Amino acid sequence: LVNDDEQYAVMRASLSAQSPGELEWLAQRPDETGLGATESLNIGLADAGGDWILCVHQDVIFPSGWWRTAVQQLEGWPGRVAVAGTVGVTSGGRFRGHILDAHGHACWGPLPARVASLDEHLLIIRRESELRFDPHTPGFHCYGADIALSARDAGFDVVALDAPVVHLSPGRLDD
Repeated sequence: LVNDDEQYAVMRASLSAQSPGELEWLAQRPDETGLGATESLNIGLADAGGDWILCVHQDVIFPSGWWRTAVQQLEGWPGRVAVAGTVGVTSGGRFRGHILDAHGHACWGPLPARVASLDEHLLIIRRESELRFDPHTPGFHCYGADIALSARDAGFDVVALDAPVVHLSPGRLDD
């Protein structure tokens, strides 16, 4: 989801510099189209061609080695992961994840860990799961929890990885 081309360029460069091949980038611009976040992301999910699709905020920076670390954990997970991210909450209400953001550095282990929901600053979705975001989820928050719960309902695992990113947003929940 893009509304700041400078932030988007920095985010792209940080991931492109470490990926093993050419990445496919599908910027969705809800401010220009009038669509909501979930509708815009569903267009990206339908158009993307990879096995794993990253739905990532434009204000995320990928540290060196992130790609390799994330892929190793996804491939090494013993179950069928449909959705992964860097910060989530277990069904028991415990945080799991690892991130550096405007509030500081936080790591809630052990990681990787099965979680019930994920923060939407970065979501990695397995194409073959055929999951989509609920188009009725309003605004630009809580769609990570929704798709994670949908994945669990479909019998897939949802995982918080130990692959921290830098999220530049201080975060705030809209109405």
